[in-house]
Amino acid sequence: MANYCIMRFQKHKKSSIAKVERHQNDREHLKNRAHPERQNKTIKRYQDETMLQTVKRLQKEQEKRTGRKVRKDAVALVEIVLTFSPEMEEHIARNFKEWYYKNTQWLKDTFGKDNLIRIDINRDQQTLHLHTYIVPIDEHGNFNAKRWFGKKQQIEKLQDSYAEYMAEFGLERGLSKDITKAIHQTKQQYERRMAKLIDDILEDKPTPQKAEPFYSSIADEVLR
Repeated sequence: MANYCIMRFQKHKKSSIAKVERHQNDREHLKNRAHPERQNKTIKRYQDETMLQTVKRLQKEQEKRTGRKVRKDAVALVEIVLTFSPEMEEHIARNFKEWYYKNTQWLKDTFGKDNLIRIDINRDQQTLHLHTYIVPIDEHGNFNAKRWFGKKQQIEKLQDSYAEYMAEFGLERGLSKDITKAIHQTKQQYERRMAKLIDDILEDKPTPQKAEPFYSSIADEVLR
């Protein structure tokens, strides 16, 4: 049985942030909502701001402090998806509180507590997963995605670090693409492939019924 922890990320420029947020806020249009009856949840650090407003405010603060404009093509937001092999769904659901907190602990320890501005807990698709959003502000207070995502070695270190945090749940790091010879796919290709793979795996397996409410108020404490 596959028991991999999965961490993938996508860098966004300021011009694409509004689209990213709309995608999370309006999920009814998604074609691969296997469980639309399941409750999702969004936790935001800044309740009265959209992510775009937060980024614009933080960039203006940097520009005022440094006297230099932030480049229009600079990475303004990093979206990090955290999940696991679909076969581990029941196990993680039973230990959701601990898994959720360990993920947020990794995010804050790795990128800084104040840089984590939003978490979306998504259960409406086949496998439970988190969409998390980081403003890549370095220790000097500047937008600097290269601080974490600049080199291949940095990405590998992030994958290794995440696997260490997930080990207590029986999850392990997947093989690197240097070994698997995996070929890059677009987001649409990846989602189609994963949806088919998950459907094949769970074809004869009934969906476990989980008691509601799934969430505790503790989820809201993470960004406070």
